[in-house]
Amino acid sequence: MAAKHCLLKPSSLGIKLRRTYWTATTFRSGSPQNLVETVQQTITSFASSAPTGVTAGPSILLFTISKRIPSEFLASLVQSFQDLVPSIDPIGCLTEDSSIGLHSVSIARWSGAATELIPFTSSIRSRASISVGREILPSDRNDPTADYMGQAHQVGAESASVNLLPEELRRIPQSSIGSLVFFSAPSPQPFLNTLQRTFPSANLMGLVGSSTAFETGRQSTLFRNRTILGEHGAVGIAILKPVSKSLTSPVVKYQNMETLGAPMRVTE
Repeated sequence: MAAKHCLLKPSSLGIKLRRTYWTATTFRSGSPQNLVETVQQTITSFASSAPTGVTAGPSILLFTISKRIPSEFLASLVQSFQDLVPSIDPIGCLTEDSSIGLHSVSIARWSGAATELIPFTSSIRSRASISVGREILPSDRNDPTADYMGQAHQVGAESASVNLLPEELRRIPQSSIGSLVFFSAPSPQPFLNTLQRTFPSANLMGLVGSSTAFETGRQSTLFRNRTILGEHGAVGIAILKPVSKSLTSPVVKYQNMETLGAPMRVTE
């Protein structure tokens, strides 16, 4: 019996808080061809509504793509994101799909002012993977102290790299960042430590990209500035706090209500 695949496309979900506005959509299908064609049609339609003018700035488009999509369809879809008009800045990564038998693509488009977002790329190296087993040293290494030489210098170099912020985030006051959204390579602890120390009051939300050694030949696959990052680091955006933030508490008014009697004293 032939299997029939259908494309599930839920309606877009818009979330509006104060002056921010995101429109997010997740596409899921058992047919990679139908999935890719639908996503390509959707992102192509963004070109007509993209901001124009030099001062408008690029419109941010976040995306994640299931790494299990067959290579021929995956390459076509990635190229579609890379070929978007210059007024749209795509930022994303390849991820693991939790559903067996279904492929998925998620996109989130920023429709607010471009000046409220700061895209960034981090080059901080990921934490080295832990190797299981006993290390066998070459027999020609006779110096018993050679194994310990340079350890202090190595630790110092790692500490210095952790303190490096993405260049884009150094240009703005730390107190002006309200939230940080990012995609990272596996083992992003040095990058996360840097963000937490530098922006302790900012909200952090991120996705650790899956290992893509078999799919793309890279440790991970991140996208930013129409280029592919495949070894270390992270890509993402900083969302700035509103310039004018009201500190007045909301006023609750109980209308169309009548008292049932005089106030009563509670004794126990």
